[in-house]
Amino acid sequence: MGAQLESQRVLVAATEPQRVQLRSLLAGHLPGWEINEAESAERVRFVQQLDPCDVLLLDSSLTPEGDSADLRWLMAETTPVLYLSDAPPEVIQASFQQGVTHYLPRQLAVANPGLLAAVLQQAAQVSDMRRMLQKRESLLVQCRRQVSRLVEMLWQAVPSDAQVPWLTQRHMMERLHEEVGRSQRHGDPLAVVLGEINDEEFRPLLTPEDTELVGWTARQVTLNKRRHDVAGQYGPSGFILLLPHTTDRGAIDCCRRLRPLLEDPRSLPEGVPPFRVSFGIASFSVDTASVKSLLGRAEERLQQARTNPLERLAF
Repeated sequence: MGAQLESQRVLVAATEPQRVQLRSLLAGHLPGWEINEAESAERVRFVQQLDPCDVLLLDSSLTPEGDSADLRWLMAETTPVLYLSDAPPEVIQASFQQGVTHYLPRQLAVANPGLLAAVLQQAAQVSDMRRMLQKRESLLVQCRRQVSRLVEMLWQAVPSDAQVPWLTQRHMMERLHEEVGRSQRHGDPLAVVLGEINDEEFRPLLTPEDTELVGWTARQVTLNKRRHDVAGQYGPSGFILLLPHTTDRGAIDCCRRLRPLLEDPRSLPEGVPPFRVSFGIASFSVDTASVKSLLGRAEERLQQARTNPLERLAF
């Protein structure tokens, strides 16, 4: 027989003569084990609720109606159950459906206490593994809760300018790297939009010093973009939109929807003269399969858009 398990506890559930017999058999073969007793199913439930044992050794003598008695109460047990019975196979099969996890013929177990002890040890190992899994599941639940909390905290502390609700350019570049990597792996469409607010002389108005206009622009774009799109600052006088799962056509529609909202003189901050918005669009493709090439294409398109007097949109 293998190494003995220490500090294990078995609950022997049987009528009095059988409990005495089983206790004497186990005492010499499971040194270091604590042997508890129960004379009824109600006592088993009470003991297990108070202080669960590692293994339940259930003798068929406990059931007043014999081996065919209902054992469904065992289904509430989380402890491994070793069932001793000389019942016919169909009864034993039914007992496994009702919560029994291990079985030995009673006569064989009484005649071979070493075998009985070995099966109890095996059942105790199952109990140890169950406790380990439960502990790991509990730790996993705690980790998930902590991750959820951290995600919430990070969302609330998204890197942004201290005075306006733009994501910083550094954060936008990190997000762009993530989205490009995703498109490279899965082939998902991705569009990048560079925007710029200019006066009639093509001079940029969206300067870091004009925090009122920058903040207004950031709020307008943020409120009118799709939920999974990402917006932030780009350069000293522009902004950038990342449009995951979006083709050129979707990006064009987005810009055409945003432009009148930004250019509407009725919604402009007080004292801001009318302006025009230019958009340059680039989409992920074989030719723009990197962050550098994608941004380069978008900047080229933005330059073209500045000189387009009708729409100021290039793609």
